[in-house]
Amino acid sequence: MRWRARRKPVNPDMLSPGSTARNGGVVRMPRESLVDLYAAPDVARDAPSKGSLFRTLVDHSPVFTLLLSAEGTILHCNRLSQSLLGYAPDELIDATLPSCIAKDDQARFQDELHRVLRAESAANEARLELRFLARDGTRRSFSCRLSNLLAHPDVRGVLLSAQDITEQRSLEEQLRDSELRLDAVLSGGNIAYWDYDLRQQSARRSTHWFAMTGWSATEWYAEAYPWAKRVHPEDQPYIEARLREHLEGNLNTLELEYRALCADGSWRWMVDRGRIVERDAAGRPQRIIGTSTDIDARKRAEQHLATSTEQLRAVTESVPDLLLLTDLELRIQFANRPLLGREPQDLIGRSILELLPEEEREPVRAVHARALATRRPQVYESRHIVGGEVQWFENRVGLVMHEGQPTGLTVSSTEVTVRRRGEEALKIQARILDAMREGVLVLDAASVIRLANGAIRRLTGHEPRDLIGQPARMLTRYSEAQFLEAKAQIDRQLAEEDFCARDIASLHRDGSAFTAGCVITPISIGGEAHQLIVLEDVTQRRELEREIIDIANREQRRIGNDLHDGLGQELTGVALMLSGLVGRLRREHPPAAGDAEEIVALVNSAIDGARALARGVSPVSVERGGLPSALRALAARASDMYGTTVRFRGKVWPQLTLDAAACDHLFRIAQEAVNNAVKHGHATQIVIDLHVTKDTVTLAVRDNGGGLASDAQLSRGMGLKIMHYRASMLSGSVALEPVEGGGLQVVCRCRQPPTPESSAVRTQ
Repeated sequence: MRWRARRKPVNPDMLSPGSTARNGGVVRMPRESLVDLYAAPDVARDAPSKGSLFRTLVDHSPVFTLLLSAEGTILHCNRLSQSLLGYAPDELIDATLPSCIAKDDQARFQDELHRVLRAESAANEARLELRFLARDGTRRSFSCRLSNLLAHPDVRGVLLSAQDITEQRSLEEQLRDSELRLDAVLSGGNIAYWDYDLRQQSARRSTHWFAMTGWSATEWYAEAYPWAKRVHPEDQPYIEARLREHLEGNLNTLELEYRALCADGSWRWMVDRGRIVERDAAGRPQRIIGTSTDIDARKRAEQHLATSTEQLRAVTESVPDLLLLTDLELRIQFANRPLLGREPQDLIGRSILELLPEEEREPVRAVHARALATRRPQVYESRHIVGGEVQWFENRVGLVMHEGQPTGLTVSSTEVTVRRRGEEALKIQARILDAMREGVLVLDAASVIRLANGAIRRLTGHEPRDLIGQPARMLTRYSEAQFLEAKAQIDRQLAEEDFCARDIASLHRDGSAFTAGCVITPISIGGEAHQLIVLEDVTQRRELEREIIDIANREQRRIGNDLHDGLGQELTGVALMLSGLVGRLRREHPPAAGDAEEIVALVNSAIDGARALARGVSPVSVERGGLPSALRALAARASDMYGTTVRFRGKVWPQLTLDAAACDHLFRIAQEAVNNAVKHGHATQIVIDLHVTKDTVTLAVRDNGGGLASDAQLSRGMGLKIMHYRASMLSGSVALEPVEGGGLQVVCRCRQPPTPESSAVRTQ
């Protein structure tokens, strides 16, 4: 900036400081009576004296004052320009004010000047803050007031009154820098600070506190008592009690441990530490300042550990691990809790090696030496006998560095006795698994094998290690569609129960088939859903069971045939003979004919009973139409017995190729389902549906009753168990499905044995 010096001749009207003119004489005035033009420029504007009086007041004003033209040229300034800016007043005359202020402030000054000049009222004013350039190149801040006095005949200019606020702004800047540095330092340690005004019942919090909790400072300060609203309800009584004790003087420092609600809805444990820093004249607390720390920030504890033992003790009192600080000779300098029955103060100065068994000292010494040599953390385990019991500890060794050189070691020790015992238990369980006769598989959610025990080798011929990562379907005889259907059935049953038992058609490694009886249980590994499968070869057992059932069925059919063809025929003969006898008695002895007719009726009733018994013992007979006819007869009998509408619908394509034993199983399943629908579901309408295709047979019994109660379904009553067992004998499945609108549907699905040629369609 270039200044143009200009000296004016001394004006005879200019008087000495503290004086003014009246009627051509000199009147002395005390300095304190001068007008503060910054505070009240209207007094100068309205002064009755001429321009000389105005300039005298300006020159002796305690406020830096400038008189400007409408273009911003300096017409007059008082002597404070010398002390504030280093320029004599006459050096600033005729200079433009924008050239005297910082470049960043020039546009704002011009805008305010034009706004003042455009105003209709001559007394229009504006306030703004400007930075003036001093002679030595420094900048000084002023709070300025512009007054439009162009219309005043003795002034004819724009008055700028400027109060020096450089020191104030410097202090504010220093305070702001100090707060920023404090916030930055504390943020590095994951610490936030707060300032609680008890008079206003409000707290000011640092930026890092909002970063830790995720809240917006704007919305936070817009609420009344925002902190109290975000403290866990269970912690509020504890906080109120501790705060009351601190305010009453019972606690020198305030320490609060509580859960704070974060912006994402989670609760985070915080520790607040503070104390009273301001009291009123009566000694009542007015202000508390403190810090907030996330308890999970263990690094802060480690930083305190490296600075001083007292700070280390204060920070590590609540740490569950044993923390030790040693010198390079492994002598303990600090311990946060007792070790092996010795208090922390009794451990100071003792070597770590003295606390170990003789056989473990050298390996531990080698670990610490390796940490010093490599300057990397080391981990080792140690064993101690406490109270006659062996305890295991995992120790993590780190370096304490100062100016790039190691000065000590830190040892963090965690008891891992429970973990070691768990590992031993896992090893024992692994041995048990390998010793089991039953095979054990663990499948993930995608039915991929993740674990297999040694018995799998005997059952399937596959090596357990070769099965890891392979799909479970490779051990079955199912196609992809059949496997997915079986998996869906298992998943549905596991959703209702804790386990699922079923037979699975399996394959040996050599391609031979066998039946595996499986018990499947859901388990969780690493938070992910898996299935534990225990299986055994039940091929012979199932063949024996099937043979026993076949024998029983054959015996039932034989008994039925004997009843129908033997006893039934004999009774029929007796009935015919009695009918002839009744005719003779009517002719020869009429009174006895009535008794004979009653005997004939009884014999006919016995014949009907024998035939019904024969049908019940052997309900499915090829001679009587096979399974469709038996189901149709079941529907008719159930309608008569229960007074319920029971209908049969059948669609068979091609012909049914199931053997008599399999058809009998399906009939018994349908019979049990109808009985359950009437007795337990109180159904009024029942439909028996048989659907046969080339590959599958589906039997469905649907009712409109109340369904099957969840407790009954979970208990798996004897009737349901028998239904599932019969379905397993067919290598099929039984499912209980709710019907839309109410009711229950029992569905049995099994495979249709292949036939060399298909027969014509027969619809029942």
